[in-house]
Amino acid sequence: MALSQCDEGKDIFIIGGSTIYEMALKRCDYLYLTVIHKAFPGDTYFPEYDSKKWTLINETRNYDLENKFSYSYLSYKV
Repeated sequence: MALSQCDEGKDIFIIGGSTIYEMALKRCDYLYLTVIHKAFPGDTYFPEYDSKKWTLINETRNYDLENKFSYSYLSYKV
């Protein structure tokens, strides 16, 4: 597994899919999410996580003028 090859103390970014997110989430100290505030059809989503474990440290809200929906960048720390 690629995660076992990662050096401790280095920043690693996991960019999907959902099974990889689930495996990596247990080892994360930070969580960077992009949340799109519009429903889209799909069958795969970011896994549920224990929100009590995470503290929101930054939130940036934006609006996409071309596609007419808002989205947020969220940063969490354990």
